[in-house]
Amino acid sequence: MPMAMEDEPYEEFRRVFGPILTINCTFFYEHPLYLTLLMIIQRIYAVFQPFNRHFTTGKLWIYCGIMTLFSWISLLIPFFSDCPVNINQRTYSFAVACKERHPVS
Repeated sequence: MPMAMEDEPYEEFRRVFGPILTINCTFFYEHPLYLTLLMIIQRIYAVFQPFNRHFTTGKLWIYCGIMTLFSWISLLIPFFSDCPVNINQRTYSFAVACKERHPVS
């Protein structure tokens, strides 16, 4: 869609919807990476202690929920700052519009 738009409508689209799209796209990109890390830890732990109770089904849901919460918090802090991160879908780069950006972003 961004490639088919002219420059002015795209800039308006990016100004209005850019931060929301950026936070959602970033979350849905990086959350599976965090879950992969959790799976690696669980499998290594299962090799060395196969009869453990640290990775039961309920605890895995809790671990995933905690990782989700931390991921959303780390994305929401710059989103609600004065200068949210905005992805440029034409160049696939993240940018902020101001010079003083939030340290988390």
